[in-house]
Amino acid sequence: ARRVEELTRLEFYPIFQIQMIVGCALLEGAGLFNVIAYLVEGQTWSLAIVTWLVALIGISIPTVDKVNNWADDRLRQIQLDPPQPN
Repeated sequence: ARRVEELTRLEFYPIFQIQMIVGCALLEGAGLFNVIAYLVEGQTWSLAIVTWLVALIGISIPTVDKVNNWADDRLRQIQLDPPQPN
């Protein structure tokens, strides 16, 4: 087992990546549902929802600073409240 003091921000990058993939997949699924709803029903508000969801995916694209700040926050949280051994 590694000590909390030995953790680096690089070890948190895969966690951030998984969160991004899952979060964007949920938005993508909702978008696809609304595209199908538009094709079936022809309601233009379904396309408005798709546009909004695509915009959410677009603004969630991470920057280097955003990822580094997120990883630093996780490091601080773990250092303030380290896991207790069983």
